[in-house]
Amino acid sequence: MTATLLLLVQGTFLAAAGGPLLRRATWPQRAPRLGVAVWLTLSGVALTSVFFAGLTLTLPRVPLTSDLATFVHLCLDEIRAQYSTPAGASSAVVGAAIMFGVAGRLVLCSARVARWRAAERARHAAALRLVGRREAVLGAAVVDHDVPLAYCLPGRGRQIVLTTAALERLSRPQLAAVLAHERAHLRSRHDLLIAAALVLKHAFPWVPAFAHAHEHVCCLVEMAADDAALRTHDRLTLAEGILRVAAGRPAAPALGAGSSSGARVRRLIAPRQRLGAARGLLVAAAVAGPLLTMAWLAAAPASAAAHVVTCPLPAATVLP
Repeated sequence: MTATLLLLVQGTFLAAAGGPLLRRATWPQRAPRLGVAVWLTLSGVALTSVFFAGLTLTLPRVPLTSDLATFVHLCLDEIRAQYSTPAGASSAVVGAAIMFGVAGRLVLCSARVARWRAAERARHAAALRLVGRREAVLGAAVVDHDVPLAYCLPGRGRQIVLTTAALERLSRPQLAAVLAHERAHLRSRHDLLIAAALVLKHAFPWVPAFAHAHEHVCCLVEMAADDAALRTHDRLTLAEGILRVAAGRPAAPALGAGSSSGARVRRLIAPRQRLGAARGLLVAAAVAGPLLTMAWLAAAPASAAAHVVTCPLPAATVLP
C-alpha cells in the first residue's frame, strides 16, 4: 500500500506541479530537443506512475518458485486471500479500474489520433496531386496561392510544399534556409513527437499539464528544426525567411515554417547562450529521478516476492 500511495503522489505531483514549473522555465528554448524530451518524459512518468499504482493494488504478491504447479497454486491462494475480505476486494477493483482506465484511454485515443492523422495526410496528398506541381530543383511541391506558405507533410509520402507567394517573397538564401528547416522536420520525424503529446492531451483533457505539453512540444520542435537549419545557414537569413511565410498556417498534421514565428524570431535575433553540458546533465538528472523512483516503487513488491523462499531451485546434479 505504501508503494501505491507513493506512486499516486508522484504521478499527481508531476501532473500538477511539473507542467507549471516547465512552463515558467526558459532553458528549453536554449536546448529545444532536451526540452521536448523532458516534457514528454515527465508526462509519461506521471501517467505511468498512476498505472503502476493501480497495478500494485490489483496484483497480490506471489513468491517466485521454479515449480510451475506450485507457482499457480500460490497465485490462486494469494488471489483468494486478497478477495476474501471486503477491503482486499475493493482495493483490487479500484486498482483494476485505474489500470484499465489509463490503458484503455491511451489505446483508444492513440487509435483515433492515428486514424485522423492518416486520413488528413491522405486527403492533403490527394489535393496536392491535383493542384500542385513537383519542382525537382527545389525538392518540393509548388501550389498556386496568394498566401505565402512553406510546410512539410510527414508520413509515407512525405514532401515539402511551397506556395507561389512564398517563392515570390523569399530570396534565394531565405528559401534555402526555409527548406533546410522543413527537411529537418522530416528527417527527425517531429510529427511523431507531436502525435505523442496530442494523444495525451486528448486522452486526459482534464489534466492541464498534458495540454501544455502539447503546446510546448509543437513550439520546441520548430526551434529544434531552426537549430538544424542554422548549421548551414545564417541566423538572420532564417529569421527573415520565417517572417515572410508567417502569415499563413498550414492545416494539421502538416508542420509549417511560420508556426510560432514570434518566439522563434526573437530567439534567432537575440540568441541566448547554449544550455551547456553541466546544466544539461542537471536537467537530465532531475528527469531521471522520478523515472527511477517509479521503477523502484513498481518493482518493490516483485523484489520482495523474489526473496521469499517457497520452493527452492533444484540442486545441480554433480556428474561423477
